[in-house]
Amino acid sequence: MGAPYYCISDHIHYNEDDEYFPETLNLAKGLIAKSIDKPLFLASEITFADSEGNLPLHPRSKKYLSYTLIGAHYIPGTSINMEDTHQGKSTLYQWLEEDYEKLSQLFEIVESMYTKGIAKNSPDILVHPFSTILRCDFAHVELLSVFEKICEICQETRTAIEINRSEIRRFIEFPNPVSIEHPDVPPLRDFYHKLISIMAKYDILISLGSDAHNLNDVGDIGPCVDMINTYHISPDRILNLKKKGTICFSEVVDQQA
Repeated sequence: MGAPYYCISDHIHYNEDDEYFPETLNLAKGLIAKSIDKPLFLASEITFADSEGNLPLHPRSKKYLSYTLIGAHYIPGTSINMEDTHQGKSTLYQWLEEDYEKLSQLFEIVESMYTKGIAKNSPDILVHPFSTILRCDFAHVELLSVFEKICEICQETRTAIEINRSEIRRFIEFPNPVSIEHPDVPPLRDFYHKLISIMAKYDILISLGSDAHNLNDVGDIGPCVDMINTYHISPDRILNLKKKGTICFSEVVDQQA
C-alpha cells in the first residue's frame, strides 16, 4: 500500500521553536522545486504547553500549515519528558511504589492536557498518545480509561489518532522487557494493542504515518496497515488529507510561482 502523498512536519515544543520554521519551509520548497512525484503537505507537530491543553505560540508557521498535529513530548509540571526517559522511568516507578498521590496527580494532568487540548484546538491529528510515558517503560492501566475519554472527544472534533511506524517498532516489534512486576503495569506490547482495540470501538479517523526521520523510512506504513487490519478497522476510517479537502502546500507554491 503506497502513501498517496508526502507530509513534512517539524516540532514546536516552545514559543521560540517557531523561529526555526523557515528552515522547514525552505526544505519543503526545495522538494517541490525538484518536482517530487506526489503532493506535499506541510504541518507542525505542536506540544501541549500546560495542563490546560494550551499550545505554544506559532505565528510564523501558522499561515503556511496545511494541517496541525498535537501531542505530548513532556508532561507539564513534572520532570517526565522524552529527553531523559531513564530518569522518567525511575521517577514513575518510585511514585508507583512509594507515592501514589503524585502518580494520581500525573494522571490528572495527562487527562486534562489531552482532553482540554483536543477540545479547544480541534487538531487534525493527535500524535502518538502517551508516548512520553510509554517510552519510560511505564504502561499503566489507568491510562486506558483516560484514552477512552480522549477517543470520545476525538470523535466529536473529528480529530484523527495516529498509528505510526516508529511506535509499532518501539512498542510491538522491539519493546523493552518488563522492568517491574506490578498488576497495574502490563507489558508494553499488550498495552499498545489495547490502545488500538479501544480506537477500533469509536467512530474516529485513523492517521497512518511512517514517522520517518530518514529517507529510507519514508512511506513505510505497511505495519500500520497490518495493525488496522488486525482490528478490522475499515479503510474508510483512514485519514486522507486530499479527500478531506486540506490545502496542499505544493499547490499553494505552484499558484505563487
